[in-house]
Amino acid sequence: MLNFAFIIFVTLTALIPALLSSILGIAIFASSTDAPDAKIYHGDLMISQIMPAIKLVGNDVLLLHNDYSWDTEIRRVISISTVGSLVKITTSDGVDQNSVDSYTVKQSTKMHKVTRIVPMFGYWLTILTSVLAKIVGGFVLIAINLTVQIQRSRKLRI
Repeated sequence: MLNFAFIIFVTLTALIPALLSSILGIAIFASSTDAPDAKIYHGDLMISQIMPAIKLVGNDVLLLHNDYSWDTEIRRVISISTVGSLVKITTSDGVDQNSVDSYTVKQSTKMHKVTRIVPMFGYWLTILTSVLAKIVGGFVLIAINLTVQIQRSRKLRI
């Protein structure tokens, strides 16, 4: 029974994020940094809605990927302006007044807008979806199966 539960767990942790993203347009992230302006702190769970850039408004909180480190950055929208088929989005990280960045993207570019924050639940997401947790869970199941097999073989000898 535990073997099936582990297989289902590993399968669901791989499939559910992809299904949520493709079918419902929802993505889930764990915060690894603080963004006090957006009331998001390390370890919080962020639920985001995937939407076109043209639908963003001021004070929306976005999740953007850093081009250099591939980390997820939390940015608050300061202003948005439309120029033809492009949208210029000016953002701030909310911590440093000098960290204002501008992005120019197509109107249809998919952006991650934070819609919900679940405090401290991001730690669970990080732990449960980590490779280490899956490896440890696999070894625990192997140990349980070996223990059960040894007990069964002892009973059969008696």
